[in-house]
Amino acid sequence: MTVKILLAVIIFAGVGTIIVGGGWLIGKREVVTNDKPVELIANKTNKANSIKTAETKCPENWKEYKHDVIGIKFCYPEQWGEPVTEPKKEITRIEDVVSEFEDEHNLNYNSFFIEFENEDVSLRFFNERYGGEYYPNIYAYAYGYIDNIPLLKTTGDICEYKIDFKKYKDKLNEIYSNCDGNIKTVVIENYQYFDFIGDVNKSRYSYDLKGFAYKKLFNDYFDNLLISTRFGYISQNKKQLTTFEEILSSLGKSKDQFKKEKDEFVNFVKSVELYQPTFKTSPEFETVQGEDSQVTTIRRYYWLLTNGKLNEAYKMRSDKEKLNYETFQDWYKDIYYARPYDFKKVNPNKYEFYVEYQDHNKPKTKFRVTMSISESELKTLSSDEILTEEVSFGEYSAYAIKRGDKNYMILSKNGEEDIIDEGYASYNLKYSNLGNVKFFREPKFSPRGNYLIYTMLGWEWSVKYVYDIKKKEVKISKSYDKSNFTPDEKFFYGCSSAGMGGANGEVYSVPDFNVEFDALNGSRDYNHFGVDCKYDENSKNIMFILSDDKGEEKETISFSTD
Repeated sequence: MTVKILLAVIIFAGVGTIIVGGGWLIGKREVVTNDKPVELIANKTNKANSIKTAETKCPENWKEYKHDVIGIKFCYPEQWGEPVTEPKKEITRIEDVVSEFEDEHNLNYNSFFIEFENEDVSLRFFNERYGGEYYPNIYAYAYGYIDNIPLLKTTGDICEYKIDFKKYKDKLNEIYSNCDGNIKTVVIENYQYFDFIGDVNKSRYSYDLKGFAYKKLFNDYFDNLLISTRFGYISQNKKQLTTFEEILSSLGKSKDQFKKEKDEFVNFVKSVELYQPTFKTSPEFETVQGEDSQVTTIRRYYWLLTNGKLNEAYKMRSDKEKLNYETFQDWYKDIYYARPYDFKKVNPNKYEFYVEYQDHNKPKTKFRVTMSISESELKTLSSDEILTEEVSFGEYSAYAIKRGDKNYMILSKNGEEDIIDEGYASYNLKYSNLGNVKFFREPKFSPRGNYLIYTMLGWEWSVKYVYDIKKKEVKISKSYDKSNFTPDEKFFYGCSSAGMGGANGEVYSVPDFNVEFDALNGSRDYNHFGVDCKYDENSKNIMFILSDDKGEEKETISFSTD
């Protein structure tokens, strides 16, 4: 992802809290109701005349990205990886996409990004309140911005955009600048002064070779777009570089290679199309011929919620004496989408089904709901958020759910649930012991179905559990990055790289789960920073690949399972 010239601000972002209680549900995603897409139409308050954009044909090995809420479309090289919006990966209502980031010293203050998995290319969208970037050190906010964003917003001329910071010992300066059409290429020199004891030369020079472009959008909230790329970065040289040729040489780039990278960025910028965003409208509710009338009633309830008809949905509740409308309205004021599906009739007036659900600018969620119906009035009997996909082996299935204020790891046999692990679902001061907060991920059965493996995430730790299904007990709980059984289930192995818990690499015999082999037992003349492990089908060996702190592979250790 793009490294931004900003002070890092630590933001605690807990797992999104979704309140689920007896009689109601609030959870969350996709623009679909009644199995049909919600219609999108032009937002008439915007400046553009039409949401329709010209048909774009992307170059070979390029992909197209389109976001109707932002109002942008572009082509990008496939090797860049998927584009992702940050800090929100789901943007459905642009006017409050960064509403929780009100501190002007926050990285995301009045702006958000589209970034790529494998490339230092960033599209920063910002509004009129956004003032610019800060210098990345402890004095950043005291000395103000490092660029002239206000001028760029006024003129729209990327050639006038400038990085310039000289208010402290450290300095930022453009030592090279070239503006060719709508693209500006710069080399930014970062002079830093370090008070190293005994170091005669206390100065360091870093160099950032970047490209910039600017465009104007039409969404009425974040109408400015600064596109940037990093062609290369040189960190803390003792020697000062003075020419563009020296920069390229230090980066190990030829002029032809740099031209190729710049041309790719230029073509990417040219592909960017901006248009009037769209918003959803309320389609007519669809009846299904031959459908159970009570299922139709339940579907209508969620259709009303999806389309903002909260008063009508509230009237369908059977618990109105206990639930006032103001509370109900607060639960669902940000709802974007809800779709019930896969109905199961438990008895004449009781149904179990799933709901795909999304609030604005929140991730999609999935719920399993049990609801009763009497004279067209509904009552939610239970509502569990499904946290993991269900995995199955024979008569068993396993999955994680959130019920009320707790998370549960569930092992189910023929529909009868057994809670094998649990913990609180959010960090809250009333839970003084952080070990009581648990999140469960990645359940899977062993090759022959005798054990369940799952991951528990806690406060700054991750633990891999192996649960014996027949004995109903945990056999292993250890912080492994990777682990698995051999296909015949005679051995279990796990490994993890150096970190807070140290590096590990063990093989356990099954079913006693005694340590049969320790790959790291013995002296080594290098630091075991990385440990990877895998089972080789051909040799029937468990392989442990050891690397040093630079990522260089140093040794492969084998354990024979024959």
